[in-house]
Amino acid sequence: MPRPTASHVVYTRPLAKIGIQNTDTQGLKTKYKEIIGIFGIAALLYIASNYSNSSLLKLFDLNKPTALIYYINRLLLWCCLLLLFFYSKSFEKQDLILWKEKKPNLLTATLSVTIILFILFAGLVVIALLLNYLDFNSRTQKTVERNIIFKNNISLLVFSAFTAGALEEIVCRGYIQPRIERMTQRPLWGILLSSLLFGLMHMSYGTMHQVLIPIFFGIVFSTFYTNYRSLTILIICHFIWDLLSTLDAIR
Repeated sequence: MPRPTASHVVYTRPLAKIGIQNTDTQGLKTKYKEIIGIFGIAALLYIASNYSNSSLLKLFDLNKPTALIYYINRLLLWCCLLLLFFYSKSFEKQDLILWKEKKPNLLTATLSVTIILFILFAGLVVIALLLNYLDFNSRTQKTVERNIIFKNNISLLVFSAFTAGALEEIVCRGYIQPRIERMTQRPLWGILLSSLLFGLMHMSYGTMHQVLIPIFFGIVFSTFYTNYRSLTILIICHFIWDLLSTLDAIR
């Protein structure tokens, strides 16, 4: 058996003594921490969206949601984002948002928002027509109750639209998508898996519309983010869409 040369020997102990870690081991640890972070924030947002309202109703001894319940729910979602920020800094030892933000000029930003909103509307029409043809229900009691509350509290509607736009884009596009892409080394997986999680986060509304349409929206947003690296534009698009669609629903 040939004697190993210096190039075949791994000097783990001397490297550890001088403070240099094995990069493969360090990368693997970061990968596991990122997986925990991805599933952790997805679970937290799912629980906060699906179960916080019912828990708050019991806490305040109420029969149905009020504006206060929705305000508290949105604040809880922001607390989830704050926890994710501390997790990425303290445990992953990296920024919450991995990709450097690009700042387009006003004309580019305006055109981007307009084009994205047009694509979202076109996709919404196609998906909604298909689901309606298949006789899927587009509304539940939860959405009806929410729309009644929003109709009587426009400030809550605006706060909710901003929360959805900013928080969901930061989490799904800013946090989850780049980490999945880095793990898999494939941008397509980052787009598809982050969009799937984005759709599943909307399951609390209880309709197929509120799962498939967000998945499509997620694919559009993630594709844009992969190519243009601007969360700001996506937050603006998401906010405008949620605001206008909810205003239309409560007319």
